[in-house]
Amino acid sequence: MISLEIQGLIQIKPSQSQIIETIFQSSLKYCFIFMSVNFYYKNAEGINHFILFHFNNTNDKFSIHIRNGIVDVKFYWPENIDSKNIHMIVQVKTELIWKEIIARLKSPMEALENEQIIIKDENQQIYPEGVLQFIEFLLMFGS
Repeated sequence: MISLEIQGLIQIKPSQSQIIETIFQSSLKYCFIFMSVNFYYKNAEGINHFILFHFNNTNDKFSIHIRNGIVDVKFYWPENIDSKNIHMIVQVKTELIWKEIIARLKSPMEALENEQIIIKDENQQIYPEGVLQFIEFLLMFGS
């Protein structure tokens, strides 16, 4: 007998509360892995973006390179990166804020308005025009 899930007749997914609990119990590293697993590659066809993340409270740094429907997450900023290849830098006050956003408990716009997240350009200057790009970036991921 073949299970209903294997036959494609039902889909078993964790509940929203289980997803939220997992996010908040996980390290930032695993939160970024979680994001890569929930990447909508169809939303990123033809895109080549290199995004850097910096968390002020822990000084953790991550990078995400999206190119042609593929997401590559690194748990550091690459050395000797050419600034002209950087699409944006996302500076986050605390890891809790990021977890609230990816758990969809906090709006990214609220975090931006309260300066809990600051978008910077490749020269690390505040980049107000990057807000729309940041939202478009988030829309490439689901939960």
